[in-house]
Order: sequence, then structure tokens, then C-alpha cells
Amino acid sequence: MPGRTNMGQDSNGADDPGAKSTGKYNRHADRTGISPVLAIILILFVLLLCSAAVAYAYVLIDTDAQFDLAKLSSLPIFGRLIEDDEPDEDPWAEVDAKETTLTLWEEDLTALAAQLEAKEAELASKEQQLAAWEEELTALSSELEGKKASYQRLAAMYEEMRPANAAALLGSMSEREAASILAYMDEETAAKILQAMNTSQAARLIEAMKPEG
Repeated sequence: MPGRTNMGQDSNGADDPGAKSTGKYNRHADRTGISPVLAIILILFVLLLCSAAVAYAYVLIDTDAQFDLAKLSSLPIFGRLIEDDEPDEDPWAEVDAKETTLTLWEEDLTALAAQLEAKEAELASKEQQLAAWEEELTALSSELEGKKASYQRLAAMYEEMRPANAAALLGSMSEREAASILAYMDEETAAKILQAMNTSQAARLIEAMKPEG
């Protein structure tokens, strides 16, 4: 029909080689489902991965080539591959650290327990000593009460005697005992007994009867 141009022909009806080639190219892309540009990108990516694998294997095998690892890591893709392949931190490191801390705490608790035990032993010893002092004080208090009662009885007995006889008996005692007995007597009776004694002895007993301090 006039005015209709077939694909692969120019406006004059002649065959167009470029149009035929393009049509063939498009039909090939339609059959494979992958465009040529995408296929080229995939091929380049595969080659890049292969190169990275070879370089990494070289670094692992040759220990003298570790310096190449720093050079490779500076590249965008290689660096990402190398970083991703780095080993993770030791999962037991945190457990070991906690165990170490726990051990230190246990040692501190053991030391504190030993100190507490020593303090308890010291306190028990002091309690025993205090109990002994209390027993001694009780004994002394009982002895003092006994002596006080004895002095009071003697004082009452000497008050019934004549001053000269009482002075003679008190003179045969120690000054401390004599002064203690006179201290429990009536003042008037005690004065009469002291008058019956010689002057020096009476002076010493009066001095002994004074309260200490």
C-alpha cells in the first residue's frame, strides 16, 4: 500500500541494514530476558568477585603479603569484603571477665569474713574479761558489806564499854580497822575514846578517819 514503509526499509523502499541489525538485537533480548547492559554489568561483577577471592587467598597463604591487606581494604568493594570476613570478638571474653570479677568478690568476702570472725573472737574475749571483772566486783562488794556489818557490830559493842577499855582494845588493832570502827560510833562516844588514848595515836586515828580525796 502506498505510504506504508516496512521495518528494514527506508522511505524509498530500499533495505536499511541498521534497522535490520537493531530488530535482530531486540529480538535476541526478548528471547533471553536480559538486556546486554545488564549482562555486561553481571560479567564485570563476577570478574570482580573472582579477583577479590584470589587476592584474599593470596593474603591468607602468604604471611609476608599481609601489607597487601591494607592496600586492598582501601578499595571500596575489597575493603568491605575484608571487613566482613574479620573474626568476631571472642564470645567467652565477657564470661571470663565476669568470672574474674566474681573471683575477686569472693576473695573480698572471704577476707571480710575472716575479719568479722577475728572481731567476734575479740569481742568474746572482752565479754569474758568483763564477766570476770563483774564477778570480782561482786566479791569485793560482798566482802565490803561483810566488813561494814562487822565494824558496825564492833562499834556498837565498844560504845557500851568504858572509854579507857575501848581505847585499849582499839589501840591493839591496826589503825585502819580502829578508824573504821570509830567511824561507825556516835561522835561523842568516839571523842571520849580518843581522849583516853595517847595524843600521837589519837592524832593518827583522826587522820585515818578523814575521807580520802
